[in-house]
Amino acid sequence: MFNTSAILLYGRDKSLLATRAMLLEREGYRVYQALDYGSLRLILHNMPIGVLILCHTLSEADCAAALDTLKKTRRDVKSLLLTNRPQRYKDDKVSAVISGFIDPNTILAETAKISDEFQGVAN
Repeated sequence: MFNTSAILLYGRDKSLLATRAMLLEREGYRVYQALDYGSLRLILHNMPIGVLILCHTLSEADCAAALDTLKKTRRDVKSLLLTNRPQRYKDDKVSAVISGFIDPNTILAETAKISDEFQGVAN
């Protein structure tokens, strides 16, 4: 299977991002990783991203800054938030939220769902 959407993973744990990247790449996604805000901005501005996944390792301020940047620069990019604080993002500009125990199958299913929505808008 090959997916045309590129995914940007943003988080603070390098090993966790690498593991998630391998999982998504196995499903055919092109995956970029950002461990800091500067890298996030650079990738968003220069690469054809379809979905931004915000890791639960980010602080609320990190998530807010990333979502604000997304809103200002790339309205076409969908966002998936992995969090243990879903109530904080109910009315935010997030395409989907996965809360609680974050297992690989749930990440894959939600990513496929919102990347399909993105591709439908892009075509």
